[in-house]
Amino acid sequence: FWFLGHPKVYMIIFPAFGIISQMVSTFSHSPVFGYMEMVYAMKEMPTLGFMVWPPHSFTVGFTKNTAMFFSTST
Repeated sequence: FWFLGHPKVYMIIFPAFGIISQMVSTFSHSPVFGYMEMVYAMKEMPTLGFMVWPPHSFTVGFTKNTAMFFSTST
């Protein structure tokens, strides 16, 4: 699930964030507060998602050292 399902979360949420922020901006006739912060946060979500993905991959055959690293990092 996590190998194929985790990226789907971002594929669904990114367009939703964009659509909602565009609708708010259009109908309120004002720029979105914190627009640049929102852009930076959207750019960081895949990075953070990639960082939390490996600990969910316990059965893929990591080497012992790699498995120990991910086990202790979570």
